[in-house]
Amino acid sequence: MQSLSLVDSVNLSARTRVYLMQLALFVRAQTCQNNKEPTSPEQAEYAMDDSATERSTRLPALVAGFATLYLLWGSTYLGIKFAVETIPPLLMAGTRFLISGSLLYLFLRGRGVAAPTPAQWRVGAWTGALLLLGGNGLVTWGQQTVPSGRAALLVATTPLWMVLLAWIFYKADRPTPRIWLGMLIGFLGTALLIRPNAPTEGGSIFGTLAVLLAPVAWSLGSLETRQRRPTEDILLTSAMQMLTGGAMMFALGSCLGEWPRLFEQTISLRSLLAFGYLTIFGGLVGFTTYAWLLRVASPTAVSTYAYVNPLVAVLLGWAVAGESLNFLVGIAATMILGAVVLITLPKRSVVAVSVAAPRVPLWRALPAMMSFRRAASNFSRVQKAISAPSDRPSTQ
Repeated sequence: MQSLSLVDSVNLSARTRVYLMQLALFVRAQTCQNNKEPTSPEQAEYAMDDSATERSTRLPALVAGFATLYLLWGSTYLGIKFAVETIPPLLMAGTRFLISGSLLYLFLRGRGVAAPTPAQWRVGAWTGALLLLGGNGLVTWGQQTVPSGRAALLVATTPLWMVLLAWIFYKADRPTPRIWLGMLIGFLGTALLIRPNAPTEGGSIFGTLAVLLAPVAWSLGSLETRQRRPTEDILLTSAMQMLTGGAMMFALGSCLGEWPRLFEQTISLRSLLAFGYLTIFGGLVGFTTYAWLLRVASPTAVSTYAYVNPLVAVLLGWAVAGESLNFLVGIAATMILGAVVLITLPKRSVVAVSVAAPRVPLWRALPAMMSFRRAASNFSRVQKAISAPSDRPSTQ
């Protein structure tokens, strides 16, 4: 039987060892797992159990959080309607937010949150003026004559105004055709809702104008808050805005002569209960729930309150306060809420099919793959050289 020379054997063996070492490194890189992944079936089973337990524990909390946000913020319009029956609107709203803001601010300071700087207070006062004095204050004042469900639908146009104002004043992206369509449908629904041929149902003209301007002021306040960021803590920012905005509403109500009206009439029990409900649940519980949902849920899911709350307000106004709910109101509500859905839905993205990918980048795997190919080719040549007869004489 013919055999290879000693020199050929040594050279071939050295090259083969190099190729096999490269192949081993490649296989090891392909099969190594991340440290966070389970390394045994038992650990994988425990990880699956922990993940399922976390999801099962988190799901009821999320459902309760969204239900709380929908119900509390959807019912605030009915609460405002009952509160302003016998309490002057600006004094009521100012006192409500002063109490809520003070309790929240003291709670945060007790937990060790740093006190805001004077510059942060100035930004908080500016955004609080837009959000609360301009936004909530106008809604509260307008609801003296505008039904709660109608006011909620008008306020539901806030996303429309935010998109438009962000594009005009804050250099945001140009609205897409879908968003333009949503804004057109939303404003047509608003025009149908405030049609002038039914003044007794829609409230006075001044009250309607006040509620119409409220989402504009709220949108500007939201955009200013996003751009300037009074603080990085959303709860502390809310507390500062409630304190400053509430103080401004309280001062404006005093300047407009609401104190004599407060003492001239008797405050009803329903107004007192509504005031307490707005202060504790609509303010403290609502804002803390909203802040918690922003941390544990997606922004798209949290933004659904923009078109769920008006439905809650319309149904509560119809069922509890006896407000009218006719066919035209239903069409206007459908148009406005459909427009909000068109605007707030995220852009459609291409979803790639997930396939099993190597653990190492492709550009790193290519040299090892080429080495593996050369090793396989050399191994084939070795087999042929061993099995084929040699031209050289054998050494005996």
